[in-house]
Amino acid sequence: MEYIKNSIICRCKQPFIIAFFVLYTLFILSQLKEIKYYPFENESDMVSVGDLGDIEYIYKDLSSDDIKEIVLNDVEEKINNSATSPNTKKMLEDIKEQLEVKGIDEVKEYYEQTDYYLLIDSLISNAKYQYKTIEDANASVMNKNFNYGYQIDVQKKFITYSQAILAFILLPYVYFFVHDNHNPQIEEARRITNTRKIKFYIYDLLVIIIPCVLYTYFLGIALNVYSFMKYKNAGYDIHYCFTYPKYLTIFIPTLLMCIAILVFLYRLFGENFAATIPVYLAWVILNITPKAFSIPKIIYRLIVIQRLDDIQTSIYKYSFAQRIIVLFVAIIVFTVGYNCKRGRRKTL
Repeated sequence: MEYIKNSIICRCKQPFIIAFFVLYTLFILSQLKEIKYYPFENESDMVSVGDLGDIEYIYKDLSSDDIKEIVLNDVEEKINNSATSPNTKKMLEDIKEQLEVKGIDEVKEYYEQTDYYLLIDSLISNAKYQYKTIEDANASVMNKNFNYGYQIDVQKKFITYSQAILAFILLPYVYFFVHDNHNPQIEEARRITNTRKIKFYIYDLLVIIIPCVLYTYFLGIALNVYSFMKYKNAGYDIHYCFTYPKYLTIFIPTLLMCIAILVFLYRLFGENFAATIPVYLAWVILNITPKAFSIPKIIYRLIVIQRLDDIQTSIYKYSFAQRIIVLFVAIIVFTVGYNCKRGRRKTL
């Protein structure tokens, strides 16, 4: 344990590792820009959040009749606008006649194969996205999240993005540690202590994992506190939502599997990291966008990078059995990778 402690302290002081965690933080913040807009202070905040793709709380829930009424008002306004061209005005008048006797979906279907379709489609699309009032939007956030404000969303998005980001930027991080494993001082320590190499590999694996896990956990807490304080300072009666340690049961197996795959490929390709990179990146892309590939369901269940940013996902309903399977598979992959016949050492 003393070896692990000293290695973590020594290696984490190196400029490369500091730069790695700075880069990791910047990537995370770039994916969670919407945090600074909650709670909403004006419509500009809602527009900014919508531009970032976070539309869950900002638009009104409209029925078909509501949409039809908005479209009719919009059509009337355009017909009475002197800037509307005669041709467009004629199309709008025809659409108005249909809307007065049919439902909105029927009208859209009626014009589907005609020149009118793009116009009616744009009218309906504009009608669907009506911003809530500031008060209603903020109330939606509070009600959905049990008076925790935006904290639950922050936690779920953070753990999702941290998995994907680390999967990519682990490449230089793991290379640094694996390559440093050939350091003459480490080799001498093995010889003097008569310690099996696998033990040093496990030590180095822990030296890689522990800083990543601790940094990720405390970064998540910092973002959570930031979101909490924004609501508190805005005068909301908000509860603090403790960062779930359960989230680490999602994050850690992903981290372990990524490291195991990297070590396995690195050893498989004769410690040639240049050959490892494209294969590893292909594996990461498969895990991030599994629906883009036709893969058997049994393999789909072993997808490592798990999304929690889906609004339907609940940490309490999550399959921790799947995480345990991933953890065991990671250990097997790492063991197989370690026992791969070591080829002629090649480096970048």
